[in-house]
Amino acid sequence: MVFPKGGGIPARLRHAARLAVDTLLPPTCPGCDRELSEGRWLCGVCRRALRPAPLRPLCPACRAAQRGAGNREAGLDCRDPDHRGWRGAAAYWMEDPLAAVIHRFKYGDSPHLAEPLAGLVARRLPPPSAHGVLAVPLHPTRRRERGYDQAELLARALASRWGLPYVPGVVARRRSTRPQARLPESRRLANVAEAFSVAQPGWVEGRVWVVVDDVITTASTTGSVLSVLRVAGASGAVPVALALA
Repeated sequence: MVFPKGGGIPARLRHAARLAVDTLLPPTCPGCDRELSEGRWLCGVCRRALRPAPLRPLCPACRAAQRGAGNREAGLDCRDPDHRGWRGAAAYWMEDPLAAVIHRFKYGDSPHLAEPLAGLVARRLPPPSAHGVLAVPLHPTRRRERGYDQAELLARALASRWGLPYVPGVVARRRSTRPQARLPESRRLANVAEAFSVAQPGWVEGRVWVVVDDVITTASTTGSVLSVLRVAGASGAVPVALALA
């Protein structure tokens, strides 16, 4: 059951309502609402329907820019000086049933999905060579409305599985932006322009960071975070972007 965000319902009351419902009703699959057998979080039908994405390293910025040109993958041969060497990867394609699961994770008051979703990512993407893990930060206003930051929960769970430190607050979102999912691709880059800043430069310089988000679509948001990390990393250390889908 998905509880609506609107209506001014405080996050703590939504959490309490969900706990009461989960106690009284049998658990259901977040991808299709089928009743789950004990010990499962995703039904077998939905699990078999997940479509893995290619594991070849990508330049997330170029991959997005080339969607109109056959969606060609630039990989590590990217020659754009602003993002040369960027690496990115996603575990699965953003399509149902995973799209339904991610929607519930983000908007359905379901922070408990972070752990099993991190397990899906960890099974597809090997531990990266990096100093630590960061999350694409949510604006504080939206975090209060939602009750949690889904990218942070996913990043924390992945850091634990990979044996890497998760360091909060390195990158900050300094202004609120419109939800990217509601905008056409042509407006997404401008929407997140100068939306992020490095709040702890001492943690960035000379280090390689993994930037985790739930979804990479056009890579506008992830690319903005990678840009501020690159500017702060004077030694040329290259950040890595990883996503669930």
